[in-house]
Amino acid sequence: MKAAALCALAVLSVLSAWAEPLQLTYFEWEGYLSPFEQQFEAYAKTRGFEVDLVLHSKNNKPWYIADPEEIFSQVRLEVVDIVTPTHNYYKMGGGRLLHLLHPLDESKIPNLAHVHQSLKNAGYARDEEGLKAVPLLGGCYGLAYRVDAGITPPTSWADLLKPESRGTYSVTASQFEANIYQMALLAGVPQEHIYDFDKITPEQRKKIVEYTTQLVINAESFWEGMPYPEDIQRLSYVSDNAFGVSAAKKAGQRWQFVHPVEGETTWMDNLSMTRTCAKNPQKLEVAYLLLDFYLSPEIQAKLQSTYDIISPCMNQEMQHLDSGTLWRPLTDRTRNQYKRIWDEAVAARMKQLKK
Repeated sequence: MKAAALCALAVLSVLSAWAEPLQLTYFEWEGYLSPFEQQFEAYAKTRGFEVDLVLHSKNNKPWYIADPEEIFSQVRLEVVDIVTPTHNYYKMGGGRLLHLLHPLDESKIPNLAHVHQSLKNAGYARDEEGLKAVPLLGGCYGLAYRVDAGITPPTSWADLLKPESRGTYSVTASQFEANIYQMALLAGVPQEHIYDFDKITPEQRKKIVEYTTQLVINAESFWEGMPYPEDIQRLSYVSDNAFGVSAAKKAGQRWQFVHPVEGETTWMDNLSMTRTCAKNPQKLEVAYLLLDFYLSPEIQAKLQSTYDIISPCMNQEMQHLDSGTLWRPLTDRTRNQYKRIWDEAVAARMKQLKK
């Protein structure tokens, strides 16, 4: 019996050696976690875990987040373990995404201590179960111009609405609300009112419709996820969340952000783990390791230098996010009204193109 037991232990040891690495599937905005896959896997190995960090895919191709509906649908289908939602997505639609995420034990994320207190207190990813996200990186929805285009740097989003700007720029389509926020600021709506349609005056609403329609008609193209260097190299202006301009500069293009007189809105993207991930105790442990890894000073510094973003751990950069500029969750009524304004602007553009 002793010999049999020793034999069984030997077999188990061999099987363990040949066991598949633990697979952790993540769904990201492009370029967030993927550049550090191998570094995290090596780090996890030092902590005793064989991990295979896998980017979510569709039709055997990498699949990157483009809008909040994609995050919600993939989490609901229980096919991803880690997601990187923008802060205002969590409580959209009555908090339906938040309900699908696993509450975090903050004691298992030591590097959370480095996060700026204003973000810890923000509450955008907290419900009755507790905290369900850690901030990863943030920035402005900004306006940039190509330095070598022979143009005067824009001072306002109104510069894009001029007849001479037609066909010279690209703006986001997947996060159309960000465009409308800027048009609302241009219409004179206070920063704290742009997230509640009922606080916007009829005259301001009229201007938002007018400005959004002209913005869409004048655009040369629309980008999903991020504006890619090959798509914007012929343009004079581009809206961007930081990543497109950063990539374009690395490709040898000369772009520069400006600070429009009407102000800017800001965003913060986060790391969350799904309830699907938490069902597996070993996955859960590795997920905590991943969240802490991406909040480490080394990775935060790399993200900041790579993308020119605002780190939630770099206190000197946080004045942009302390000023009340962070996007807020929209009521269903407000989002529906903004979607109607956007759809009507797109329809007006199509009508123009058919002439």
